Amino acid sequence: MKKEYYYYFLFRIYRFYKDRYKESESQALFSATAVSTSVISINLFSLYGVISYSELFPTLKNKYYGIFIMIFIGIIYCLLIKRNF
Repeated sequence: MKKEYYYYFLFRIYRFYKDRYKESESQALFSATAVSTSVISINLFSLYGVISYSELFPTLKNKYYGIFIMIFIGIIYCLLIKRNF
């Protein structure tokens, strides 16, 4: 996927929350980060599920690893979004 498509996706999420729900800039930025993190996490967990189903590597033993990964992705993308807007 091209980087421009992803930035357009983020922009559309941001404008949706800014226009439809009349959120302030920081609230819309947080909403865009939350939605983007959820979409990316779902994609990564789906990919992980397919790979673990085919038994290419062992599965995670603790659910907190998945939660930690989602929080880490959210922090990284929050920093990237703030830098690019």
